[in-house]
Amino acid sequence: MQASLPEPQTLSELFSRIKGLIKGVNTVNPVYEVRSPGGNVRRIKAKNSTAAKREYCRRLGIRPSDYWCGMTALTARRVKDE
Repeated sequence: MQASLPEPQTLSELFSRIKGLIKGVNTVNPVYEVRSPGGNVRRIKAKNSTAAKREYCRRLGIRPSDYWCGMTALTARRVKDE
């Protein structure tokens, strides 16, 4: 015999249960537009802007700690959903 949850009394209870079930499943990383001082622009999916800059450096073979062309020289802005 399986134990079951009591039925929700209102729609708000039902929606809160559904949100709880979906919460960890539907996490999609946002897209960041990373720009270098030289004008190179790439769109990268990442957890946050720092991770986007680090991924940009990894893809281009740049050391993130490089002062002139590493993470300190880059800018990352979150792109709105299209």
